Parts: sequence; C-alpha cells; structure tokens
Amino acid sequence: MARVKGTALRTTVDFLKAHMSAEEFQALVGTLTKEEQELATSPVLLSGWYDFALLRKMMRLAEGKVHLKTGHSVPWEMGRASADATLNTIYKIFFKVADMNFIVRKAAYLYPTLYDSGVMEIVDLQNNRTVIRIKDFNDPSAEFCQRMQGWMQRTAELAGYKRVSLEHPLCKARGDAYCEYHGRWE
Repeated sequence: MARVKGTALRTTVDFLKAHMSAEEFQALVGTLTKEEQELATSPVLLSGWYDFALLRKMMRLAEGKVHLKTGHSVPWEMGRASADATLNTIYKIFFKVADMNFIVRKAAYLYPTLYDSGVMEIVDLQNNRTVIRIKDFNDPSAEFCQRMQGWMQRTAELAGYKRVSLEHPLCKARGDAYCEYHGRWE
C-alpha cells in the first residue's frame, strides 16, 4: 500500500477548507471512516507518512463538491495548490538560480521524499521540453495523475516559465505499464 508524506495530506485538507464552507468540509469528512475522520481533522504532521488511500479518497469525494472556475479537476487544482504551498517556501531559492533542467532533475530527486511508492524518471530533457515517467506506483488512480499534472505545471510556472503545457498520454490507471507526462514551456 502506498504512503504519502504529511505535506501532501496537509495541503489537501487546507485546499478543501479554503474552497468549502465549514459545513461542507464537515459533511465531506463525515463520509470517511472514524479513523480517517480523525486523521483529516487532527493536525497533520508534515514529516509523517499517511496512507495514500486517504488522500485519494479525499480527492474523489471533493470532485463535484468543490466548484472551480478553471475547468480543471479538483485533484489538478490541489496539485497546483500543493506546489504553491511547498515550493514558495524553502525551495523558492532554487527558482531564483536554477534553469528548468535543474528543476526537473530536482523534482525526480524529491519524489521519494513525498511518496513511498513508484519511481520518477526523466526520460527526455531538452531546452524547452521533457518527458517524465512514473513507474511502479502501486496504487494508481486518475486523481493521482491529475494532481501530478497540476503540480508539475504549477512548478514550471513558479520557475518563471510561460506557456507551460503538460500532456499525459500514458497512464497506469488507464491500463498502461506506467504514467508518462510530456511537458513543454517557453
């Protein structure tokens, strides 16, 4: 079973609280098991590890209950919010001195500090494009993939790149052997 670092769970809870009324959030949490309710409403330890199934469940439950104007999914927006919350702090210095090649390599390096399942590989990295592959993630879901897309795109934007696009042509949740993301930027 996959586990996720507390930072991802915390940014998910924070996102839901920011986009739902207190009553809506409580109703969503009320659909969780007692153990999950306690985890979702207690202070999340940023350095702790949590069951990925709780994160996935919260993303699924929020879809259709959180209304966004962007036309993107809730997990995609959660990924962007996670990048804003985590990369605008300690990692902000990297964006001031690094190019996109460094940032992509650093993301692959940091992946196992956030997820204990799967491996992020850089398949191709050129001046304005990359192909990133996530292999061996043992709990694939469309929500995880959408969250990763939002996080990756927002990371490039935070680095100052424009016209960032990200496609997801191969997906383990859709039956492929692994997930692959093709990114471009200017």
